[in-house]
Amino acid sequence: MKRRDFISTTTSMAAMTAMPFSALSHIQDVPEKKDKKDGKTVVSILQSDFMSGSPESNPYHPKFDKSLFQKEVVQKNIDNIANLLEEAGRRGSDIALTTEDVKGLYPLIMDIERPELLREFAETIPGPLTDRFGAIAKKYNMYIITDFIEKKGNDMHNSAVLIDRKGSVQGVYRKVQLPVPESYVLKAGNELPVFETDFAKIGIAVCYDMAFPEITRILALQGADMIFMPTGGYGWTEDLGESTLKVRAADNFIWFAIAKSSTLFGAGRSAIANPLGQVVADAGYEQNCVLTSYIDPLSTWIQPENSYGAVLSGVANMRARLSLERVPSSYKILTDPNPEILKNYPEAKLLHDQGKEALLKTIQRLKKQYAKEAQDTEQRVGFRRDIL
Repeated sequence: MKRRDFISTTTSMAAMTAMPFSALSHIQDVPEKKDKKDGKTVVSILQSDFMSGSPESNPYHPKFDKSLFQKEVVQKNIDNIANLLEEAGRRGSDIALTTEDVKGLYPLIMDIERPELLREFAETIPGPLTDRFGAIAKKYNMYIITDFIEKKGNDMHNSAVLIDRKGSVQGVYRKVQLPVPESYVLKAGNELPVFETDFAKIGIAVCYDMAFPEITRILALQGADMIFMPTGGYGWTEDLGESTLKVRAADNFIWFAIAKSSTLFGAGRSAIANPLGQVVADAGYEQNCVLTSYIDPLSTWIQPENSYGAVLSGVANMRARLSLERVPSSYKILTDPNPEILKNYPEAKLLHDQGKEALLKTIQRLKKQYAKEAQDTEQRVGFRRDIL
């Protein structure tokens, strides 16, 4: 495929991509999966907002009520995601991707003095949440990737689940790169699986994994054609977030989709990038919308056979060429836990490695701040004072 032809295949549903889902319910021109003969895949990304409740549903309010947290925060979040998944299903999606932490438990992660509270609201796999989303997957014959806090034995993980078209759990990815404060209470995963679907081989990364190029490179080297990433963050800055997405895709000549939560005056920017690092769909700043695109995850950059690079290398497929030209014998430092650069920062030590006392001191200081904010009901434009 010529480069120009490749680019033209990625934008066939651009008119649909950045509109709020409520405005898209009338669209009926997505091809039926049974009739597709062009190898294209309908990919939907959920850009959801986190739901809030009364002040007493805030875990840091002095009169915190667990039942209100369950009813006004957790259940509302689940219902909201379920509604968006239904919309993705009505569009004939082959796969739908949700954001990270769909139940909205992140405030509980910060409270290491009450780990039992986080565990109480965490999910098992399979469990009630995968059962509910699985029913939607089965109803619309689509895959779903969703992310939540999982409890497994004595451990808890930030876990992304792949649900197949029949509604069953096909696989689980447990987040490897845990940021502060997740590292306080969650256990990091140690595997980077690639999953077989009927439209492509896919990998899953979660949020902070994006900051480490090794994650996406490993998934690509294992044959992933496309990576799906639920996330609550979008890079250190908004423009850097977009740049990182584009570079991760282009570095490996693969497709990359991210689903990020959005808030009032806060970027969502859920998006899909093609193997040339071009953003072909972007949800912008819409809240509670479904971004739907019609793409070919198996396509990559194929240079013209008479191009300079293809002639001299003998390989027109850039993904294949990149893999062939690697020199892994020179990359040993990548697996060194104490690389030379750390000698420049002898005093640097992560908080969770400084001992329980230092960690508790910091958390207790933050909790006082959160408790004060939880009781501040002053209404200000652009500020949400009822939740963390």
